[in-house]
Amino acid sequence: MTTPDDPRNARDPSRAETPASTSVSASASVSGSPNAGAATSHVGPARPAASGPLARPNLAGSAGIAGLPDRSGSAVRLPFGVADHLPPEAKALRDHAETTSRIFELYGYDRVITPLFELNDVLDRGLGAAARPSVFRFVDPATGDVVVLRPDFTAQIARLVAAHLVERPRPLRLYYEGRVARAADPLGHGLLTRELFQAGIELIGTSEPWADLEVLSVGLASLSALGHAPTIDLCHAGIVDPLIDGGAPHNQRLAKQAREALAVKDPVWLQTVAPALVPLIDLYGQREVLTRARRELRAAPKLVHQAIDELDSLADLLEAKHPTVRLTFDLGEQRNLGYYTGFFFHGYIEGASDAVMVGGRYDHLLEQFQTPEPAVGLAIDIGTLAGRVLRAWPRARSGVVMAERDLRRPEMVEETARRRATGERTAVVAADDAEQYARINGFLSICRKSTTSSGLEEIPVIDPTGDEPHVATDVG
Repeated sequence: MTTPDDPRNARDPSRAETPASTSVSASASVSGSPNAGAATSHVGPARPAASGPLARPNLAGSAGIAGLPDRSGSAVRLPFGVADHLPPEAKALRDHAETTSRIFELYGYDRVITPLFELNDVLDRGLGAAARPSVFRFVDPATGDVVVLRPDFTAQIARLVAAHLVERPRPLRLYYEGRVARAADPLGHGLLTRELFQAGIELIGTSEPWADLEVLSVGLASLSALGHAPTIDLCHAGIVDPLIDGGAPHNQRLAKQAREALAVKDPVWLQTVAPALVPLIDLYGQREVLTRARRELRAAPKLVHQAIDELDSLADLLEAKHPTVRLTFDLGEQRNLGYYTGFFFHGYIEGASDAVMVGGRYDHLLEQFQTPEPAVGLAIDIGTLAGRVLRAWPRARSGVVMAERDLRRPEMVEETARRRATGERTAVVAADDAEQYARINGFLSICRKSTTSSGLEEIPVIDPTGDEPHVATDVG
């Protein structure tokens, strides 16, 4: 799934405004389309510059190692909003993906892999009008078809289910991990990352409350396995729309202004275009918000009160199963992904200005692919989470460098094979280069021909702090 941008951007001065360069015409090459844009996904809201190493717009010149040349010239530059991921970052991403996959599988979810690009007219059914300006479109040179880079996994999986899994018993439990691309932020808050790393699940074929609870539980377990205890911000798609539809004439221009005014929490503007939405500005906080909402929205349409009751019931289930979970409620949050139909949520962790987990119920998305059935899911922004664990390069050292002028020396070959057979990280390097190689690449020790015997010896790599003794140990 993909992340809606957090409208609390307007309440957080740390969020950067959109730089002029983020207005990218991603579809200008397709029949002169004026659409510019980036894909919005379950996870991956617009990020400020300080959101971690993985959000840097261009790492091409970031060598990361003292003494290595800076090659950041135009010959090796990258497009705006994408990055190379050097060894520590790549390892952190892999580790996070493996951890979330392990948790997903513990809950019975099966992995699927979807294409990097899709036919525009097919995927557009699931994305809806709101996401159209935010996808990379291009013409397939082989077929002439208009295709889009994957902007969202959930819509893809809806298509996959309709194409291949209609006859499978329900509920379906599917998971994915990979990258999505978005050309621009459709809400205009600005973004620095246009390539997002996500892992997520979809539970398809049931609308029962236990399914909502299961998805949230999988998300909490995944973040816990990654070392985080998130705050879950619960919202509902059945609050804002009925208030707009019931409190104003059916005027698309006024409805758009009402959404914009609510997104920036502007009471004066809201009072002018949609007075019924004004109470939503302050209906954010702990669970008492639901009690207050029933009172302040007592004249609201029945659908609004049903939505509030659903949030209350879901909170009961969640707190019963996870007594320590931190819950907040935001009744003015808007569903920036058109497919949400019921509850949706954001998961926040300390120190991150944007949600690192997003999900919700989407009971009508599969109708767009002629397979109407309910579904619920989530996505985790493993890119941002992986970036937060990186503080230096390399962060952790491991393994041994086998140093030898004659790399075919029999005892060296045998020792190398023995260490690899036990699972130890082992690299073979010419003796003259071994010390620098080991320091730069994060190895713990060097194995070399002994200076005191005919065998091999192992010496630790001196830590930059100089704390470690330089003591050789005979090997074998």
